[in-house]
Amino acid sequence: YTLVGKDSSKAVYVDDSELLLGEYFKSKGYMTAAFINNPNLDISNSIQGFDMVNHCWNPVKKGSYLPSMSDYMNLKYGNLKTQLEAFIKKNRDKPVFIFIHTMEPHVPYEPPLEMRRYSSKAQRPVLKTLYHHISPLPCYHRLNNPDKLHLDTLKNLYRDSVDASYRYFSKIEGLLNSNGVLNDESLLILTSDHGERFYEHRSWTHGPPDVYNEVLQIPMMIRGEKFKAGSVKAPVQLADLFPSIIDWMGDQLTPEIHGRSLVGILENTRQLNDLKNRWIYVDGTSDEPQFAMIRNGVKLIRVNNHYEKYDLTIDPFEKHNLFLFDNDRKLVEEATRYRKRIRRIRKKAQKTRELSDEEKKRLRTLGY
Repeated sequence: YTLVGKDSSKAVYVDDSELLLGEYFKSKGYMTAAFINNPNLDISNSIQGFDMVNHCWNPVKKGSYLPSMSDYMNLKYGNLKTQLEAFIKKNRDKPVFIFIHTMEPHVPYEPPLEMRRYSSKAQRPVLKTLYHHISPLPCYHRLNNPDKLHLDTLKNLYRDSVDASYRYFSKIEGLLNSNGVLNDESLLILTSDHGERFYEHRSWTHGPPDVYNEVLQIPMMIRGEKFKAGSVKAPVQLADLFPSIIDWMGDQLTPEIHGRSLVGILENTRQLNDLKNRWIYVDGTSDEPQFAMIRNGVKLIRVNNHYEKYDLTIDPFEKHNLFLFDNDRKLVEEATRYRKRIRRIRKKAQKTRELSDEEKKRLRTLGY
């Protein structure tokens, strides 16, 4: 993922030498296609290895890189359906890897009128004041001390946006089913890159500080013959997807592959306990040192030049800071050592380059 510096002129991107999912499947004889709706994925070089790339972020309206949700649902699905069916038809007798990405739900929350169950037209006067503070993009302006009406309005619009996105992906699943792509031998993964804040820790949407659970907790659903139905009662992370896919394909996991395979996790108590006992590390997207580390239900956060500690087993919403430096010195030292090791590994996989004027324009429309 692209990490943009303070001056928004440099991009940190994936080094060409790193093996990405598209390249892995291509090396296994798969035909690969990516349908992306975020210019970050293009700028970060994350789409290398795909035979076909559909840039869904191309503007629906002149001068706009972030179409309204109605435009996205109506126009982009039609484009996706045509392109996806053509790709499947062309590669009917070959294995395929398909990556589909959408920006929805995303601020500004604009669910199609016909799909609004929780929000209503009566709330539109409130939106005029609300969006003056946090939208249109850039979307990280602050509305301080919101009243219940403002909060309820935003949350209801977001809930309707989530529902609209669910319907969109249901249509895509139906499209894949009707074209014979999904069967007993298929692997289907649905996940996200971040959650969303509604002033739980005095800030909105996502972005710095992005170390609290409202941003970090995301859906991750996997359906495949090697994955038993049920919920994993331990923290997992996006870094676990790559080794899980490699394991599902029957390939050997090598030490340089980060994360843990989730194949067979529900039948293996020892493997489940290992997940609970490992560190999960999150680096904040900020020029200031911000990070979160989680292990055994304990979460350590560094944000705004101070530490916070939470017992997630009894305080999942992170309301009661338990950090005491004298008591938690060893925890900080251990977390700092782990953080340094992870950052060294990540640094080896990254390159930095100047952003073009066009790339800067795209990122500005997304609030970067």
